[in-house]
Amino acid sequence: MSVKQYYGEIDYAKGILITLMVMFHLGRFNSLYPEITSCVYSFHMSGFLLLSGYLFSYKKEIGTFCCQIRGLLVPYIVFELLYLVGLGYLGKYLGASNVFDGNIVQLIYYVLSKPSGTYWYLHTLILCSLVYYFTSSIRKLSDAGAVVTAGIMLFLISLVVEGLHWENVMYFMLGAAIRRMHINLPDSMLASWYCLIGIVAIIYFTDEFNRFSISGIGLTFMVVGFLFAAYKYMPNNMVSKVVCYVGKNSLAIVLFSPILTILTKSYVSLFEFDDTVILWMFVSVILVHSLSIIGIKLADFTHISQVMTGKKLYISYNDGK
Repeated sequence: MSVKQYYGEIDYAKGILITLMVMFHLGRFNSLYPEITSCVYSFHMSGFLLLSGYLFSYKKEIGTFCCQIRGLLVPYIVFELLYLVGLGYLGKYLGASNVFDGNIVQLIYYVLSKPSGTYWYLHTLILCSLVYYFTSSIRKLSDAGAVVTAGIMLFLISLVVEGLHWENVMYFMLGAAIRRMHINLPDSMLASWYCLIGIVAIIYFTDEFNRFSISGIGLTFMVVGFLFAAYKYMPNNMVSKVVCYVGKNSLAIVLFSPILTILTKSYVSLFEFDDTVILWMFVSVILVHSLSIIGIKLADFTHISQVMTGKKLYISYNDGK
């Protein structure tokens, strides 16, 4: 199954979800709006993992797959190490919610088993990809068997790897299962304005939000479906183009945003006049997105991206169209 014709819908959904990730990882903002934060946390990264599982091609040649894993593993290790070392030296001074005071052994343990910041997403994606590709290569397994076997293996791994949580693995495997069933997710019944009714109903009747619950699963699918529908009926204007552009470069934002969100606390005093913190939040989201994309373009320009991953990481708006 090819999903290339649906890159617009998928990029749009990824752009919204990654923006919500940045927005609600701004400590001063999410602490002021805990109920909304709890709701968004129940679907924003689970939606990302759902799409990641759906987009994962298990039929790749081993060489191509190894290049793909390298493109995730090396940036993950480099940026996780930078983040942890930065927390060790500057975390207390910048008021970071995560602080690392460990030695070299703990540093290695955090990278291998307990990632900090949003790097847990890359950690989870790498492990899910490795295990699922392995089970998919077993010829005796059916489509359902490959998905189920991978799910069981990842569940067992989650019992010993502290940073791998089954509720996150579940969404990747759900996306993978949908692809195995040859369902064109962006063009399915899910992509409907009626999802908005489902979103409102789930939010209204849910007392406590959790991605590992019926309401969390329902909300994740409803939000993704609504975003697909919104893209189809939204005019091809500047806003939709910017959102798709952000979605295409979501890896850059995942890599740079944990570091940049810490730095956004340095200018909080400039916005003390705004008790809602909304203005500071908007400025910070724009700053994080912009600097993340500038950072990845600089990494490409200096060939750091190529050294780490074997390819350039920046994606222009027209790439893949």
